[in-house]
Amino acid sequence: MANELVKYMPLEVKLAVLDDVFLSRGQSPALRNGGNNRGSDVAVYTCGAVACGPGGVVDLPRVCALHDRPYVARYVMGADGRFRHGQTIKVTRALWRGEYEGNQNRYCVPHADIDDESCAWCGAHGRGSFLCPVCRTEVCRGRTADRYFRCRESCGYEAPLGPVKVRAHEGLRPEIGGE
Repeated sequence: MANELVKYMPLEVKLAVLDDVFLSRGQSPALRNGGNNRGSDVAVYTCGAVACGPGGVVDLPRVCALHDRPYVARYVMGADGRFRHGQTIKVTRALWRGEYEGNQNRYCVPHADIDDESCAWCGAHGRGSFLCPVCRTEVCRGRTADRYFRCRESCGYEAPLGPVKVRAHEGLRPEIGGE
């Protein structure tokens, strides 16, 4: 299926594939179809106990490879149940304390919905981020060139890029003041 064009894959099949990936890692499945809240064509996904419907926001944590500073890629669920990239936001201490510290509202964005993003710190752009196999951090493309990945200096990992692995991207539903 690697070189074939796939026009449609039922949600149940996508969830089964993701379940297999997470179970092979010894983790609990990340995505569950929680039903729908606006008709039968809009799926509501959960990662943990938090549901998300149209208009819902999920922030995916990232780190700039050049500046070693955190940011988030914000995705918004559309009326069709798919996520669209909205913006990237620099994470400051105040923002961390107000929206993310202690936040247990975990949520997963399907790999198919990950779009072109630009780093909030260095401006590097491309489809999503890279998951460093050493520090387990989602890192921007700021130090990646010619199919060669370099993580941030504090990690130091570098290697040629392999094939893209299909995976869910875990993030948080932002909350203001613990709400």
